[in-house]
Amino acid sequence: MNIRSHNFEGKIIRAGVRGHLLENLCRRISDLPSKVMIELIIQLIDVYKMSFTPPPPPVFTGENYHIWVVKMKTYLQAHDLWSVVENDAEPPPLRANPTIAQMRQHAEETAKKPKAMAYLQNGVSDVIFTRIMACDSPKQAWDSMESKEECWKLAIHATVMFLLSAYGLYACCMLQQHVVCCSCNLV
Repeated sequence: MNIRSHNFEGKIIRAGVRGHLLENLCRRISDLPSKVMIELIIQLIDVYKMSFTPPPPPVFTGENYHIWVVKMKTYLQAHDLWSVVENDAEPPPLRANPTIAQMRQHAEETAKKPKAMAYLQNGVSDVIFTRIMACDSPKQAWDSMESKEECWKLAIHATVMFLLSAYGLYACCMLQQHVVCCSCNLV
């Protein structure tokens, strides 16, 4: 049986994986003063966060951009970072005499931009990374990749149209098969 002991202000709390031990933990927590109970809950959440290893971000290698965009947006939303990519707004400055909770909240909000940027940079191959390495914000990186992907699509579409007019339907079909194999799906 997996049992852990926690000592909070002289009170020992034993918790285990089994249901009856969890009920015992809940009963003992409710006996604690509210300040200690909140501290315990915060520490339990912190332990959970440290023990949970999120999956790595999806990696864009130059193919299937339309799929990567959906996956990366969901990934950033799951980490509460999509608003930083969308809005590119700085968190408001701390007020005078902030509480510890306000300082913690401000630190978390301030860290969101670098986290989002790290996920975006790690979510692309080295070739794609060179497109966004000069970007200063997650929004700038996202918009840069989006605009370059649109330019790439237009270039492929223009090439297909040129081949259609210059070499006829056969060459266009051959290129179109290649484009579909690369998952560009433009024509």
